[in-house]
Amino acid sequence: MIIFKLNKTLILLLTILITSCNQTTHKIITNCYDGDTCYYKENPKAQSIPIRLMNIDTPEIKGECQEEITKAIKARDRVNQLIRDSRNIKVDIYYTDKYNRYVGYIWLDSINLNTILLGEELAKPYKRNIDWCK
Repeated sequence: MIIFKLNKTLILLLTILITSCNQTTHKIITNCYDGDTCYYKENPKAQSIPIRLMNIDTPEIKGECQEEITKAIKARDRVNQLIRDSRNIKVDIYYTDKYNRYVGYIWLDSINLNTILLGEELAKPYKRNIDWCK
């Protein structure tokens, strides 16, 4: 009798654990300012929180030349389109930067957004002072 109750409890706990492991953390991306900085909410009533994509850089909207600004708009528009087309969005946060933004990764339908941006040449691996005007 005790073994039966223990097994029943163990099965219930395993079912809960397996179910919770398979759930996607849904986030609401409200908008992306440029290709590597977006704003998200934990729920519809929460305040928007900025997140900077980790380990990549995209051109700046307030760039130093028209070519950089054009590339920045293209990257921003592509990111916003990818987010609109995604069914499941997950945000992984690793730390807060000096501008008080979270830094981490955004996953769109289990695909890392960084991978898409790098593959489409809308971003470069992060290093200081990338010259987008070349």
